[in-house]
Amino acid sequence: MTSKESLHEFNRRLLTIHRVLLDRARRGLEAESGRSIAPLEFLNLLRSEASLRWLQPLTDFIVRADALTDKKYELQPHDVAKLKVDFAALFLAPEKEAPLAPYAAGIRNDPELRALHERILEAFERI
Repeated sequence: MTSKESLHEFNRRLLTIHRVLLDRARRGLEAESGRSIAPLEFLNLLRSEASLRWLQPLTDFIVRADALTDKKYELQPHDVAKLKVDFAALFLAPEKEAPLAPYAAGIRNDPELRALHERILEAFERI
């Protein structure tokens, strides 16, 4: 598997857990408000709701990782090195220091998230 293919698989797995986290966040907001939340409204809430701001660093990381998979872009060693540093800072930091503390709590307490996280780690090792 080439570096681009490995990176693409890594990003695909990130998108999977991102989708799960967004679905859960949306369902949580709907349960709190007692009503359905339209997609555009949810997008606006992701940007404005303090309880959802922790998702932004994950979203930003996924966008950066996805940009590296562009077929027009020649992947450079420094790109991969930077991605690995950023990944470690987001996903492997001690829970108290992690920018994604709710994510860290989720993988500790939720078997589905833990399994998805393990798949991300496996793909990360192949980059």
